[in-house]
Amino acid sequence: MSLDDLIALSNKSMNPSKLHPVVLESTYALMETCYKEGIYIRITQGFRSMEEQATLYGKGRSNYIYNGKQYGNPKEKIVTNAQAGSSAHNFGYAVDFVLCSEDGKQVFWDVNSKWKRVIEIAKTLGFFSGIDFKTLYDPPHLEMLGGYTVSQIRNGAKPNLVSKVKNPIKVTPTTPPASIQSSSTTIKLGDKGSQVEKLQKDLNTLDYDTKGIDGVFGNGTNEAVRKFQQDNNLSVDGIVGSTTLEFIEKNLKLKEIVNMTNELKVSDATKNAIINLAKYGIMSQDYEITKDYELTLISMMNGLVKAIESGKLKTK
Repeated sequence: MSLDDLIALSNKSMNPSKLHPVVLESTYALMETCYKEGIYIRITQGFRSMEEQATLYGKGRSNYIYNGKQYGNPKEKIVTNAQAGSSAHNFGYAVDFVLCSEDGKQVFWDVNSKWKRVIEIAKTLGFFSGIDFKTLYDPPHLEMLGGYTVSQIRNGAKPNLVSKVKNPIKVTPTTPPASIQSSSTTIKLGDKGSQVEKLQKDLNTLDYDTKGIDGVFGNGTNEAVRKFQQDNNLSVDGIVGSTTLEFIEKNLKLKEIVNMTNELKVSDATKNAIINLAKYGIMSQDYEITKDYELTLISMMNGLVKAIESGKLKTK
């Protein structure tokens, strides 16, 4: 797939006309640089309306009213702590990306060396990466706030963003190739390929038996996906979309932390405390868990401090 086609596909998801011009220009430059290095990415989210943000925030909450409308949806799992007007997406200052296959049909959510290279390039263009958030690990997220906070922007601040793109590419509005116009970023029953194989490996790592790892999304994989969705309070449909993939990645990270924590020579109460902090995103890669109990304790305390400073953890 050509770069123009990838951009056209991404434009369908990011509402380019509502992104800040520098953010948009820098996003296209990021895609171009990655493309030249043989790294293919798609933009999965750009501008997000207040109503869309309210819908996301309402998931997992019994009561959330925005502009007189009830958005609470306790049957779903909490996916964000950002209310309407609290996300950089709501003001056109952020995009989310994902790695994809050369033909743009498959997406890959594992944070590997290519993913980290995308972030490295993005930072040279002035983006701040969600992988560096202290209390919320958000690898797909890239934002430009010009030194302001989202709260300040919501209250009227206008970031003076300066583009670092030397040779902006000219984007001609195009339509994605017919072969992928109706394609989805989901994985479902009957699908085949490396994406399915990775899904099977991840599910088995999390103790969900797919009845084999063969790259074929059959009944065994379908049952494993449904069981995972049920256990994580997701919509049980057997279809692996972005939300299910996100929860798989979170569970894999949590299992890694649990395994490391279990090697510590500390009480079960201490282990449970560390694991619970990890569940809430306070213990992250910024606060390393090691076999050294003292270092782990210091990391845990630093995580709590950062959570308090960010407002994620309230004190009396």
